[in-house]
Amino acid sequence: MERPDSELAQFGRSKEKRKDRRLVVFSGVINSEGFIRHSRIYEGNNAGYSDTWMYVKSEAKRVKEKSMEDKLQARYLEDLTQIKNSIHKPRGIKVLEKVWERVGRIKEKYPSIAKHYEITVSEKEPEPNTKTNKKTKNKVIRYAADLTWEKKDSLINSDHGVYFVRTNYEDLNERELWKIYNTIREVESTFRCLKSDFNIRPIHHQLDHRIQSHIYLTMLAYQLVNTIR
Repeated sequence: MERPDSELAQFGRSKEKRKDRRLVVFSGVINSEGFIRHSRIYEGNNAGYSDTWMYVKSEAKRVKEKSMEDKLQARYLEDLTQIKNSIHKPRGIKVLEKVWERVGRIKEKYPSIAKHYEITVSEKEPEPNTKTNKKTKNKVIRYAADLTWEKKDSLINSDHGVYFVRTNYEDLNERELWKIYNTIREVESTFRCLKSDFNIRPIHHQLDHRIQSHIYLTMLAYQLVNTIR
C-alpha cells in the first residue's frame, strides 16, 4: 500500500518482517466450525498482546522430519560421489580449484546436511615435463587426487518433532488450546488459497472504503469455502 494519507494503511510489523509497505490488520472471531462470527479491520500499526507458548512434541512430525533429513543426506552423498568419480575418470573434472567449486555448490544446496560432514580433497603431485601453452605458461595447475568425507556428528536432531504454539490466551488448558489451534490452522490453510486465487494480497486500492470492501468480499468467499468443506 502506497497511499500516505490512508487512515487504515500504516507501517507496522508483518510476518515477512518487511517494513517497506503499509499494512492493514484483519481480525476475526471464529467458532468451533471455522465460521467467522465477528470481524474487524484495524490500522496496520496495531501492536499485539503478551503471548503464551505451549510446548508440543509430535512423534508423527518427528518421523516426517527424520524421513526428509534422510532423503537430503542421500542426495548430498550421491552428489559427493559424483564429484569423487569424476576425479578418477579420464575426462572428468580434476583441477583442484574446480573440484572445490563443485563441493562449495553442494554445501550451499544442502546446508543442514553439509555442516555434519568434513570433506577432504587430496592433491596430486605435479607431474614432471608437463606440457604448457601460452595461457598456462606462468601458472601452476593443481590437480585433485581424491575426495573423501567423514561424518563429524550424528544427524539425529533432538528438536525433531518439537514446535511451539503461540497464543494470547492465558486461562486455557492444553486440550482447549490444541483444539483452537487446529481450527485456526484450517482457517489459515483456506486463507493461503484465497490470497492467491482471490488476490487478497497485495491490495492495490487507494481509498480506505475500497480496501475494506476488498477484504470483506474475501471474507464472504472464505465463508462459502468453509460451508463447502
